[in-house]
Amino acid sequence: DGFGRSGSGWGSADVGGVWTLNTQSGFSTDGSSGVVSIPNAGSTRTAKLAGVSARDVSILTDLALDKAPVGGTYLYQVRARMVGDTSMYNLTVRLLPTGQLGLQVSRTVGGAETVLRSTTINGFNYVAGEKVNVRFDVTGSGTTTLNGTVWRGVTEPATPSITVTDSTAALQGPGAVGLRFYTGGGTTSLPLAASVDRF
Repeated sequence: DGFGRSGSGWGSADVGGVWTLNTQSGFSTDGSSGVVSIPNAGSTRTAKLAGVSARDVSILTDLALDKAPVGGTYLYQVRARMVGDTSMYNLTVRLLPTGQLGLQVSRTVGGAETVLRSTTINGFNYVAGEKVNVRFDVTGSGTTTLNGTVWRGVTEPATPSITVTDSTAALQGPGAVGLRFYTGGGTTSLPLAASVDRF
């Protein structure tokens, strides 16, 4: 989806069908990006392509915030192999008010999330309006390989930022894909608007 349309909500992706949103509030498109505006701390917005069913995926996306997070963490989560809304693999980018960037891979089964691996990039120092690029590769059956990469600028690193394998039986088949946006408790740089110009 290149989000080349304007209006409230996210409408339909270029390929993949209608975006299913947990709420219409805060979602819009501006002709080049999907926008998610969150007015409160501790709030979540989710978007899912429920019409997609795929096992092996390579999700390339990005995120830009209109303000650097202050007081709380901003979370951008890429989701794959979604079975309903309670089971999936996740790659989570965490922009911390300390200037750090956290990255973690997790699985969620029956609503219970388990972190499989995490890493922290010190001194990332996100600047308002800057685009952060994100890739989540999910491949294999029986044993799934999960690779996550995050970078700034145009050149994608040759080596993933984080990698792990998992063999949870409930997540070895196809599923939907989606995104989650979250403002941590204590966030004061509000309202905070995120722009996604590709998925």
